[in-house]
Amino acid sequence: MLKQFLNFNYKSIFLTLFIIFVCFLINFNNILTSAPSSTDILLNKTVDSANNIVKLKGYIILPSPHRVDGTGAVLQSDTTTAYFGQALLSGTSGTNSNYIEYRLTVPEDIDTAIDLIIERWKFRLGAADTAAHTYNIGMVSVADSASYDSSTIGQWITLSFAGDASGASGDVETISSTTLTSWKSNLTAGQLFVIRLNRNGSSDASTQNSYSGPLVISYGIVQ
Repeated sequence: MLKQFLNFNYKSIFLTLFIIFVCFLINFNNILTSAPSSTDILLNKTVDSANNIVKLKGYIILPSPHRVDGTGAVLQSDTTTAYFGQALLSGTSGTNSNYIEYRLTVPEDIDTAIDLIIERWKFRLGAADTAAHTYNIGMVSVADSASYDSSTIGQWITLSFAGDASGASGDVETISSTTLTSWKSNLTAGQLFVIRLNRNGSSDASTQNSYSGPLVISYGIVQ
């Protein structure tokens, strides 16, 4: 009787342990399969970039333009104003004579598989203005031995501002979260990077001038 009792308990214990082991394996498998999509906080860790992808973002911050066309867009030279060094953009001139340029180099660490994005472009209203504005932004990546002065701008993207219902003279306005489609495939790290932004003052709803402001563009960083 005692032997039968012991044999029964051994079988019960073995069965219980086997069930626990199977449950552990199932739970462990769930952890492995869900880990790639999880969000983890890494502190003082070394990441193996050969077996892991870490997506990083860089920012190009351009406080003011470097060049203007000089007809519709005019640099402001009064050092006592808050918009010194910015450009007045005409509320009535067309795009061909109403533009500013930012000049820099294409980031050395740019990932050309990831779209660039305008995170923020700030501008200032030149007068009380509740109407819509239309701007356009384009670029060129200039190789060595090509023209520094007269590069052909392309890859144009429209930047639309719907208007500020309470827009007053001097108000700060923002255009944001605009994907710069096709820019990534037309950039080469280290080349001269010319960004041109114009205002379509001759056909947008507003007739009031505006002033340029800081431009912030994000890009993917290659590992």
